[in-house]
Amino acid sequence: MSDSDRGFHPHLSNDHLLALGVVIANWATIEHVMGIATVALIMNEPAPEPITDNYMVTLFAVHGTDAKTSLDRLRALTLLRLPSDKDEFDAIADKIASAASERNMMAHAIWAADKNPQKVSHHAARTIGKFKRLGRRPNYSADDFIEFAAELEALKIEFATFFEKRGLLVRSQPEG
Repeated sequence: MSDSDRGFHPHLSNDHLLALGVVIANWATIEHVMGIATVALIMNEPAPEPITDNYMVTLFAVHGTDAKTSLDRLRALTLLRLPSDKDEFDAIADKIASAASERNMMAHAIWAADKNPQKVSHHAARTIGKFKRLGRRPNYSADDFIEFAAELEALKIEFATFFEKRGLLVRSQPEG
């Protein structure tokens, strides 16, 4: 994509765009695990093979909420189904909650040129309650985005592994 084709974000290089794409993809996987884990805890078993209509209806009913709501629901279900694992789950959920704010800023910010040509600045703030500038830093390079994407990658593995070890998540293997 040429710089002139970038529309509202002409300051984002191809490297920035690719790195943001990895952030978004890793977060989408975390959201997917949230939905699958919620249904597994409700039904007290992993997803059936093949997927049943009952499973899909339950997944549709719980999926699509914001991360805070999904995590609150998972905390309550974990307390009910896995009470001895509550502290371990809460530690993982706290990391996800912390990452959610950063991911939302990255995904929804308006990006502008920065003094450093390798970086972009964001215009992202929350005005509910006190005015608060979002994000860990005022500007980001493509490497900063990749670093955060790597944090999300590690977090999604930790999150999925928590449920996998308890028999509530079965990772599908690629065919071939």
